[in-house]
Amino acid sequence: MKKLVLISIIAALSLPSFSQKSPVDDLFEKYNGREGVLTLRIRSFRISSAG
Repeated sequence: MKKLVLISIIAALSLPSFSQKSPVDDLFEKYNGREGVLTLRIRSFRISSAG
């Protein structure tokens, strides 16, 4: 029972850390929609299959 409560508390406290924005997200927002800026998204499976 103590383990379940401890795991629940740790999970509840760690959730807000996933909602934090990274500096890369800020950079994308800064240049989003600007003329002359191209965004290219490469999926991880494409990178792993290339090597």
